[in-house]
Amino acid sequence: MGVYRVAQLPGGCTGCVAEVNPETVAGQAAVGGRAGALDLAASIRLVDGWDDPASWRPV
Repeated sequence: MGVYRVAQLPGGCTGCVAEVNPETVAGQAAVGGRAGALDLAASIRLVDGWDDPASWRPV
C-alpha cells in the first residue's frame, strides 16, 4: 500500500499534484494495485469551472 502522486497535471497547472491513497488492502486491489492507482491519478484533468459542482460532468 502507499500514496501515489502524479505531478504537473494537464490543464495548465504545472504545480498541481493528484494523489491517490487507497488506505487499505481492499482499496489497493479495487484501484488495480500500483499501476491502477498511478493511472487513476494521471487521468485527472483540470478544467475551467472546477470550483462550480453544478458544472461537473463525467469525461
